Amino acid sequence: MKLSIIIPAYQEEKTIASTLKALFIAIDKAQLEPEILIVDSSLNSDTSEEAMRIANETNHPITVLRQTQQTFAGKARNIGSKAAQHELLAFIDAGVYLEEDWFIKVLGVYQKQHCEPVWGKITYDPKTGFERSYLRSFMRANYSRRDTNNFLITKSKYWEIGGLNETVHSGEDLEFFTKLDRLGLNEGYTDALAYYRHFPQNTKAILRKWISFTSDNVVIHQARAKFIFVGFELVTLLMVLMIGIVDLFSGMLALVIWLSHRLLFQMVVAKRPLKYLAEIPLTLYLILVFDLTRLCGLIKGLRRLLGKNRGNHR
Repeated sequence: MKLSIIIPAYQEEKTIASTLKALFIAIDKAQLEPEILIVDSSLNSDTSEEAMRIANETNHPITVLRQTQQTFAGKARNIGSKAAQHELLAFIDAGVYLEEDWFIKVLGVYQKQHCEPVWGKITYDPKTGFERSYLRSFMRANYSRRDTNNFLITKSKYWEIGGLNETVHSGEDLEFFTKLDRLGLNEGYTDALAYYRHFPQNTKAILRKWISFTSDNVVIHQARAKFIFVGFELVTLLMVLMIGIVDLFSGMLALVIWLSHRLLFQMVVAKRPLKYLAEIPLTLYLILVFDLTRLCGLIKGLRRLLGKNRGNHR
C-alpha cells in the first residue's frame, strides 16, 4: 500500500533519531514502502542532518522539506500534505515513537471499516522526575482519542475538512476537531499506541509552551472549552491569592490546601501516582506554575482578541 508519512519538526535534533528508528521498525513490520516527508523549520540544519544520517544508516529514504523560517505545526502538516505524492497520509511528530504494530492496526481499521480519519492512541511516557511532575501539573487523561500527531487520513478528506490552521503556534488540533464534528465523519479508533516523550525540560519551556497554547486557543475561538477546562482551578487560585493579601498566614494555609487537592486529584482521578516521595515538592511547584501560566495565556489571548476586533472595526 502506498502512503505518505508527514513529520513536522522544529529543533528536534535530539529526538528525531529515536522517532525515525521506531517508525522504520513499524514500516518494516507492515511491509510498507512509504514516502517519508520531514517538514523542518528549525533555526539550523542539525535536525535535517541527523534525520538524513539515520535514514542512510538504516537504508530508509526520506525527503526533508526545509523551511526558511519557523513554521507552526499546522502549517508544517499542510505543507507536507500538499507535497505528498500519495493519496493516503499518516501524521506523526518528532518526539512521538510508534509501537511496531501501529501501521498494521491503523491500516486494518481503515481497510475493514472504511472510515477516516483513523486515530491511534497517544500515551505519555515520562522518563524523569521532572517529566512525571509536569504531567501531574495538568488534568489530562493518559491518552487522547484524537491527536493530530497520530492519525491516518486521505489527502482529499484532509482538505475537505480544510486542513489545519496555519496562523497559531498551538491549538490548531482543537479547531480541526471542531471541523470534524461539524462534518459528522465516520471516524475510526484503534489501540495502536504512539508514545509521547517530547516534554518541556524546564520552567521557561513550560511558560513558552502553555502561554502560547492558551492564548492561541482564545484567538481561534476555542475560549469556551478553555475557560471550562481551567475555570475552577483559576478562580480558586485567585481566591487563595486574595486571602493571602488579607492575611498572609491564612493565605499560605489556603495555598497548601489548594495544592494538596490538585495533587490528590492527579494521583487518584488522573491515575498518576507518585513514583518517589521526593517528587511531591516539584509536582506542587509545577502545578502552581502551570495554572499561573494558563492564567497569563488567557489574559494574553483576550488582549489579542480585543486588539483584533478593534482593528476590524477601523
